[in-house]
Amino acid sequence: MSTRLGRGVSRHRFGVVLFVIFSSGLPNPRLCAQQDWKDSLAAASLVQDAVQTVSKVSSPESNERGIVLLQRAVSLAQRGHARGVELTALYWISHLYRIVGSSDSALHYGGRLLRTARSYEDSIGRALGLFALSQVYAEIERSDSLLPLGMEALTLCGHGGGCWFENQLVALVAPLLLNTSRDMPLLRKTASNAETRGDTLGLCAIYDAMGKIFTEYLQQYDSAVVYHRKVLHLKHPGRETVYGLGRAFRGLKMPDSAWFYFRTLEAAARQVGDLRAEGYALGNIGGVCHRDVQPPLLDCALAYYDSAASVASQILRQAGQDMNRVAYGEQASQIYSEWPFAWLSLTEAIGKDAANSGALAVTELGRSEALRDLMGRFQTRQRLPVLGVDAAALGRQMVSMLPAGAATLSYLVQRDTVLAWLTLPTKEVRVYRWAIAFDSLRAMVSALRSNLGANDALAGLRLRGTASRNNGAHAPDARMFNILANRLTGLLIPDDLSALLPPGADLVLVPHSVLNLVPFTILPMRGDTTLGEYYAIRYTPSLISLIRVETTEAAASRSPGNQLTALVVSDPTMPVADVGEGVRLRLGQLPGADAEGAWVAAKLGVLRLSGNNASESEVRRRMGHADIIHFATHALAYAYYSKARDSFLALAPDSTQDGLLTVGELMDDSTLVVPARLIVLSGCQTALGPVMQAEGTVGLQRAFLAKGARALLVSLWSVDDDATKMLMQRFYEHWLGDRDTPTKAESLRRAQQDVRRTPRFGHPLYWAGFELVGAN
Repeated sequence: MSTRLGRGVSRHRFGVVLFVIFSSGLPNPRLCAQQDWKDSLAAASLVQDAVQTVSKVSSPESNERGIVLLQRAVSLAQRGHARGVELTALYWISHLYRIVGSSDSALHYGGRLLRTARSYEDSIGRALGLFALSQVYAEIERSDSLLPLGMEALTLCGHGGGCWFENQLVALVAPLLLNTSRDMPLLRKTASNAETRGDTLGLCAIYDAMGKIFTEYLQQYDSAVVYHRKVLHLKHPGRETVYGLGRAFRGLKMPDSAWFYFRTLEAAARQVGDLRAEGYALGNIGGVCHRDVQPPLLDCALAYYDSAASVASQILRQAGQDMNRVAYGEQASQIYSEWPFAWLSLTEAIGKDAANSGALAVTELGRSEALRDLMGRFQTRQRLPVLGVDAAALGRQMVSMLPAGAATLSYLVQRDTVLAWLTLPTKEVRVYRWAIAFDSLRAMVSALRSNLGANDALAGLRLRGTASRNNGAHAPDARMFNILANRLTGLLIPDDLSALLPPGADLVLVPHSVLNLVPFTILPMRGDTTLGEYYAIRYTPSLISLIRVETTEAAASRSPGNQLTALVVSDPTMPVADVGEGVRLRLGQLPGADAEGAWVAAKLGVLRLSGNNASESEVRRRMGHADIIHFATHALAYAYYSKARDSFLALAPDSTQDGLLTVGELMDDSTLVVPARLIVLSGCQTALGPVMQAEGTVGLQRAFLAKGARALLVSLWSVDDDATKMLMQRFYEHWLGDRDTPTKAESLRRAQQDVRRTPRFGHPLYWAGFELVGAN
């Protein structure tokens, strides 16, 4: 087969470009000035030259030359009022940027195309802009954006009598909507219609989509091979074709054939500068060496995983806005999930210490990578260097930089395994494995939360108020709670932990995937003792981010004459908010939060902001100048990825702001820096949000860490107003008042014990929901 992939410009597509330019793209020479006509012709010629350039030799250099020519074409088309030429040029700029992996630039030009077409009231141009955006979102697997944009484009095409790219649009959305065996006849009919109309490019795209569905959703690999090979026979193989064949042959346990197609994809991707295809190919070749051939070729696996991760790091940094980076991180997470197992398989060859350290290092590279870049104000678009055998050295260096006296317990949740690394104050690294199916683990975590009465927080249905022990699907069952808690202890806590780490020690947890929802503090240890009674527990998204905030905190604490400043916000005049599916209401006032804020403000010696004074504008103005920030108000975390940026803290509305300080607003404000030593989010669900494999929980805590906060106190579920007030008072009393100057984590441990001993609040629902994230 040809190694030149259809991600470049095919002859069929080139013909489409010329048709668009010369049939509808130029103004009538009789109706415009002579110079306009010349500019229009020059613009059309430049588009033709650009497409020919990348069609003849598709390479990073030719793509860049094509982009330059197309940008000049846009300017000339605007001067010559050649609207069709302008829209066509904008589409191809977006297309070429997508090929070279610059998602941010591709989205920019796709959005510009859409806006321009709207200004011209050109419905087919609007559809073309939506198609350009849909292609980029399909690349980075942003289904939340792809589906609505793709469906809108199909509607416009239908109303306008059809679009040349209509079947390609169907292929983009089909895996999201038509991924069961009963949907196949509909897709076959669509393919037949495309064939009848002579739409070869659309037909190939539909065949590739069907192959993807058979592989990734139905696991019918023979059928997948049949449809991808149809594309080969039509002589229009694209990245999806070759990648799909490689994936199907992996499913068929035919590693030689899989190897051939992935190596073909790797070579072609490098030729055209297609970073995503290159990364996919490298990661799968590593998987073939590691999982598919017997005996495993571990040196091969490590080399290809390493190269794939290096490419993935560059793609992530070119993905543009944060949520695009989060989405791409999910795509790359499989590389970082498999890579550590390959390192651990080398234990006998290189020794346990080197294998454990190398496995820990490569896992950390893929953990919260987008957040790490934000925390470090990391602006480079380049890829990380290949590690090679230096991964073990990197792991040892990282462990040496962890907080003195602290132990860490980092998790990696796989399809059938939970893997954990325990680093001890002695800098020894130990590895533990527990066999459990992911679905079983998820069900166990959900059952524990439900038994606590905390599962309501997963759906985002409650706000701060009166917690009820009957919130879950059933009334709490002490026996079932103990069974579930003990099962989780057996799956997540090393048997020898208490022997290796003395009581009262600092234990930092790095949860992964669904473990971000587990209240580790309540897991039983010995007898009636829990993990939270035994250790001062805190959390971090990754060990690398922990090192960063600890280093910053240590430097700040050494600064002479540094007097702490504080901002306390409690019970603002409440805004109107979306609290459920189409449900909007004005949030209720919180007497307990008001009293809590008054007490905290008095303790810290500052005036609090409440009522109308706690306006969103005023709070945003002050946040960057406070060492301690305490919010006692409503909060809501949306569990769905498409709503992640809408999770909010409730503040008072004012003339310019709606009173909802959202994750999106925090992340998008480039001028906002919040270098607080501690931010207390004393509301509901402030530790929650969509839980991602690579990036962790995408919510308020992540947004504040990205903006420079060194530590946060956040909640795992909807909290009780009175119990939370007591917990916060006890926390500050211990942290600022105890003679032994406890750390923040130890102060929280003592505060939780105080609340637990109060008969009214003895149930874990009242005291176990808050956790400390970050520096101590």
